[in-house]
Formats: sequence, C-alpha cells, structure tokens
Amino acid sequence: LTDPDQIASSVAPIPSAASTITDAPLPTGIPGRILPADQLAPSTDLSGFTLISLLFDQSLNWPFVVNSAISSSQIFAYVPVLIGTALGITGKSFCCG
Repeated sequence: LTDPDQIASSVAPIPSAASTITDAPLPTGIPGRILPADQLAPSTDLSGFTLISLLFDQSLNWPFVVNSAISSSQIFAYVPVLIGTALGITGKSFCCG
C-alpha cells in the first residue's frame, strides 16, 4: 500500500502547449451580454472595487439565461447578496447599494 499523504520526491515538468487559447463563440441569435437595468454612470469612481467574473455550471447555461427573463433578474438580485454573505461583507461598501 502507498501513503497518499507522503510528499512526492520528484516532480516532472509539464510540457508547454504551443496552441493559442481562444474564446468559444456564443450561439448566434442571442445577446452577448446581459446588463442590469440600473447601470453605473461612466464617470463613477471604481477605485477600491474589484471586477470579478463568475462561471456557472451547465445547469445555468447561457442560452437558458438569455431566454428566461426571470433567470437574469435573479442573477443580478441574488448573486451579489450571496457573495457578500460568503465573504462577510455587507452594506454599500460591497455592492451596488
């Protein structure tokens, strides 16, 4: 038997890939973005804030989100609250208001 907690005694380098990473195209006929109804003014000072990206699994796929009016609304309503709660951040310092 082997010990799964044993420290590896050697590490093999991972060969580098020569290919270029490209974005997968979105299906045609659906929007590329969904923006909240209340957007920030272009002159808004965002210093002190960090832009993040979220990746949802296949159960919340893009065609489902853009074809369901309630799903995008729920994302904008609940995701900021969920992230703030998970990080222990509340109030205006976290999100949109």
